[in-house]
Amino acid sequence: MLHLVAPPGPCQFPTLGFIVYRYLENQSFVSEDFWSIAVSHQKDEVVANFDWSKTRLSDSEEAEEVLAKCKVKPEATVTEIEVKDTEKR
Repeated sequence: MLHLVAPPGPCQFPTLGFIVYRYLENQSFVSEDFWSIAVSHQKDEVVANFDWSKTRLSDSEEAEEVLAKCKVKPEATVTEIEVKDTEKR
């Protein structure tokens, strides 16, 4: 609940509107699961990380398909699959 001590001036109304809009936007946020595939290659002491343009997949089946394609004709070998929960505030 907002309590104003003095009546807001003409500059305070738009600012208050921005604050309320952002607050309501944050309150209506719904988190969504996503999947990503990280690829790296290590030889001796050198590690090469590979990126791709589609960093997140919103569909687990699509992520499984991409992973399966990587395993069909690998130019490298998948040695580990890591599953972790992450949060971004």
